[in-house]
Amino acid sequence: MKFELILDDLLTIPKVLLNFLKYYLSTEGQEKLESLRRDCKDPKIKRILIIGHAYNYFASLIPFRYLNSRYFSRVEENQDSTEKICVLYEIDEFNSYYNNLQDTQDTIFIFVASLGNSIQIRQGLKKLLTAKVDTSHIWGVSDYEESFLGVNSHHFLNLKYGTEKIMGTKSYINAILLLYLIGRTIMDKEAIPSKREEDIRKLIFEIKFYNQDWENHTQNLMNFLGENIDNLFFLSKGASLSSAYQTSLNFKAITQIFCVALSIGSFLHGPIRIVDKNFRCVLIIGDETNLKETNLLINKITQEKNGKIILLNNSRKLSSIGRSNKNVFVFEHTTENMYLAPIFEIIVLQYLILQIAKNRGLMN
Repeated sequence: MKFELILDDLLTIPKVLLNFLKYYLSTEGQEKLESLRRDCKDPKIKRILIIGHAYNYFASLIPFRYLNSRYFSRVEENQDSTEKICVLYEIDEFNSYYNNLQDTQDTIFIFVASLGNSIQIRQGLKKLLTAKVDTSHIWGVSDYEESFLGVNSHHFLNLKYGTEKIMGTKSYINAILLLYLIGRTIMDKEAIPSKREEDIRKLIFEIKFYNQDWENHTQNLMNFLGENIDNLFFLSKGASLSSAYQTSLNFKAITQIFCVALSIGSFLHGPIRIVDKNFRCVLIIGDETNLKETNLLINKITQEKNGKIILLNNSRKLSSIGRSNKNVFVFEHTTENMYLAPIFEIIVLQYLILQIAKNRGLMN
């Protein structure tokens, strides 16, 4: 893999996000989102089934959390029940195990894929078409309207990421943002009101600012982890679990170092026993829900077991606790919206992956 090609993808992300925002603020983009909202007002619709292909499965955690959440965020409007259930499937799991095709009049099927032409996506769509599922209930998210997914989707929304040298560097980020907007429309909310537009523009500015000094930030993270790291844990909760899962996938593939992604709850029930002074993890927190559990985890790893944590978070309260602990490296960012925070989180972590791979001689 070529270092400069991946770096170029990362450095152009602010421009890609601005182009995305411009399109979905345009008359054409807004009408596409508004048409989703109109269809979801049908009282017969009770279930949203999202089917993600590859890393888009992780990005689909964003609308899954958004639609099923009763949490009142610091920055999000109060979320009353939509009287709809959101279900999430990875495409192979959907193809193999989803067989409830007799009564689908209450279900919207949303396929999420970067290209929309894979064997798995074709198989999933053919499964629905063969069962004579109402085609108006099949929606697609991809970057190619002429793809098999695009042609067979009643509603098609474009990821608008352009081109990428390495699959996922830009398309994954745009998928998060688009799926968040789709989640808002399903909740019968305006997709991009002025406050959300402001949030997105602030996020883009923060990414652009980070890009200007990514090398120093990344080196600080690497210095804390140590030179001879041979495994790494990525722990998280809520919408930010998407960042843990996606980073774990890329980390293994690009750095060829073993790593694991787990929810905080799963880690506390068993894996916590392997922690020792050589343990290293990245703890990714995008909201202030259940800070008691998060503090418990930090204390167990750093105080009781003497392990080390990179705390990637957006909470001043949590950061202040971490800064008083010598075994915690605090990286605090300013994207408060829990459903947008994963975009900034993955930026920071992709640079870390890139630099570790280069240092290991895996980049040219």
